[in-house]
Amino acid sequence: MIFSHAKKSPRDYGAGYRDELERFKTAINLTEYAASQGYQLDKRASSRNSVVMRHPGGDKVVIARGEDQHWIYFSVRDESDNGSIIDFIQNRRRCSLADVRRELRPWIGGAVPRPALELYVPEVVPISRDRAGVIRALAGMKPLVTHRYLEEERAISRELLANPRFAGCVLVDARSNAIFPHADKDGRCGYEIKNQGFTGFAPGGEKGIWIS
Repeated sequence: MIFSHAKKSPRDYGAGYRDELERFKTAINLTEYAASQGYQLDKRASSRNSVVMRHPGGDKVVIARGEDQHWIYFSVRDESDNGSIIDFIQNRRRCSLADVRRELRPWIGGAVPRPALELYVPEVVPISRDRAGVIRALAGMKPLVTHRYLEEERAISRELLANPRFAGCVLVDARSNAIFPHADKDGRCGYEIKNQGFTGFAPGGEKGIWIS
C-alpha cells in the first residue's frame, strides 16, 4: 500500500470548503484585519484605490481590492509576498490553511473585537489587474534624491527635487530611470519613465496627471 503525503490544495476539498475560503477573501476587509495585527495607516501614501500600511516591526504593505472583490496585498520589500488575506497570514505566521481558517472564522461571524474606525479604511475602490500591477511597481520604487538626466538635461536641480513639496512625487526604479507617477480621481493609475534619450510609460497603465 502506498501513502501520499502531498499537500492538499483547496481544489481537493468540497464546495463548502472552497466557498468559505472565497468568503474570507471577499468579506473580510484586509485593512481592518491588518490594523488588528498592529499595522498602521500611512494616509499620505494611500489613495482611494490603494492603502499603504506599516508595521512597527518594519513590514510595509500595499492593500487594494480587485475587480473580483478580492482583498489583495503585496509587500514593498519582498516581491514574492503577495496575494489574499490567506497568503497574508500564512506568509507572516508560517501556519497551515487549517490554522488560517480557525483564525478567520470569527471575523465572518462578528465574534472578534474590531479596531477603531480611524485605524483602517472601510471602503477601497476596486482596481483592474493592470492597475494593481502599476501600484505594485510604484510601491517598490524609492524616492528620487538626485538624477543626472534631470539635473543636466532638464535643469531640475537636486535642491528642487529635495523640496518637501515634491516628496514622493518623483521616484527612481531599479534601472535608475526617473519615474513620474500619474494619478486620476481614484488614485495612481500609471507612470512616465524618463532617462537620457528615453521616454516610456508604465505597461498596462493609464495616463492621468502628475501632481506635487
